[in-house]
Amino acid sequence: MNLKFENKIVLLTGGTGGVGKHIALDFLKEKATVVLLYRNQTKFQNLELWLAEKVKTDGELFGIQTQIITPQDTRYAIKTVIDQHKKIDVLVNCAGFAIEAPLLLLEDEMIE
Repeated sequence: MNLKFENKIVLLTGGTGGVGKHIALDFLKEKATVVLLYRNQTKFQNLELWLAEKVKTDGELFGIQTQIITPQDTRYAIKTVIDQHKKIDVLVNCAGFAIEAPLLLLEDEMIE
């Protein structure tokens, strides 16, 4: 399948998880440059090895170890990608977290 992602910069959050790693794989097969934001170095290294087995010479993978919990974290990540790659063509957000509480007891701040 040719979706024309060659020379495109894809920013992917949460890419070391199950869904994210397959999204990274698909973009790499389409010759995109994937910039993956990750928290855990070991998971990222394992992902690099897994992807190397699946994709031989197509796209490029770069990683930035960061949290994206606060607006400052997000700005840092975006600035780093722009500084290194000059643009972001695609954003895929697979990062997430959960608050364990009954739905009706969640406060607005928790949902935000």
